[in-house]
Amino acid sequence: MHNEKLPGGFQLAFLILAAEFFVMVACKHIAAAIGWPPEFFDTLGNLVFFSAALAVLFGVPASRRYVMKQLSTRLAPRGRAEVILLAIAKVTIPLALLGAAVMWQFHTSSGSDPVAALGLLDSRDARDARYFSALGLTAALVAISLGPFTEELLYRGLLYPAWERQWGWIVAMLLTSAAFGFVHPGDFTAKFLGSVVYICLLRRTGTLWAPIACHTLYNFLVTWPLLGHVIAVKSREGAGSIEAWWPHIACLVFAAIALPLYAWHSRRR
Repeated sequence: MHNEKLPGGFQLAFLILAAEFFVMVACKHIAAAIGWPPEFFDTLGNLVFFSAALAVLFGVPASRRYVMKQLSTRLAPRGRAEVILLAIAKVTIPLALLGAAVMWQFHTSSGSDPVAALGLLDSRDARDARYFSALGLTAALVAISLGPFTEELLYRGLLYPAWERQWGWIVAMLLTSAAFGFVHPGDFTAKFLGSVVYICLLRRTGTLWAPIACHTLYNFLVTWPLLGHVIAVKSREGAGSIEAWWPHIACLVFAAIALPLYAWHSRRR
């Protein structure tokens, strides 16, 4: 994509994953030592890792030149509508995965409580208190601002082009998405599919600002007060019937058709 010489894809992947792993492990011990609630351990790790990554990317002259070149292409007006529609459509991915899990649950465990089995909540009260705390709002701010910008620079800006030069766009897309999912082990499949979407958007628009904007808007849409509770909360009333989950199954059908089609339309830049 650019003429700047960078390390190979596997070298970059190792550096990124090793750095994030080290920071997250270290920050969990630090957070425990200073008395942070366990549910916010990752918040400190993300804040430290994103800040350090941006400091390196913009502090080292070679990487700064490369990143600034990546960011020099603006998002054309015709691409803005696609960014917005794609961020909205991407909300179907977690709902689709939940629909698939529900169908499997009904198939393998007849009579069990799907809300409890899938780790869903049946009340918003505790999560409301957690989200609207100082640490909860900090976590949300990091997820909406620092997170998308930094992750798009690292994964779709650095890692994907490196692998694309070596292996072509399809292999690069799969490898990059696997690496992105690997650093989110509790949400691997959703992150993998999300990365596929962002790479396709990058290819279609030709600018890194498109996946940055889409990622930011998506993270905003799935915050707890907006659509987060729709994904995580399910009343137990009627949840034992497959009919109660038809929106999730509809999202599964939509995602299974739309995602391959979008990737097909992205085969050419």
